[in-house]
Amino acid sequence: MNAGSRGRKGAGSLRNIVITRLLDIADSFDVDVIEVIGHTDEQPVANHASNLDRYLSSVTLAGTDAAVLQWSDNAGLGLARALAVVKVLASDARLAAFRTLPLSGAQLIDTDGRLTRWEGGDVRERRRIEIRMRKSN
Repeated sequence: MNAGSRGRKGAGSLRNIVITRLLDIADSFDVDVIEVIGHTDEQPVANHASNLDRYLSSVTLAGTDAAVLQWSDNAGLGLARALAVVKVLASDARLAAFRTLPLSGAQLIDTDGRLTRWEGGDVRERRRIEIRMRKSN
């Protein structure tokens, strides 16, 4: 992903490849929750005001396009990335039985799954989406 982007490209591959893989996993394991985690690198976000508090509910519940979201930090950017993917997944009838949740790992989690070493900089590999599946409580 490009720095500061929500990564809106790739909806076709989500529908054609990722959803098929999620359904395969669900057939093999007793899972009913899909967690989508948006990650960022440590590069500071450009200064602008966040509107997440104002628009998150309409994006998640009322069908408002995630493109309206503005973030002011990496945690918000990670959440916007995750929410853009959740909207694509939730729009597919094949996943109707699953609870799909957007989460943000911000810049905290490195690509090896450990807490970051805070080396900073523009690290493209850290700007990613992670998808996990689990059984609800």
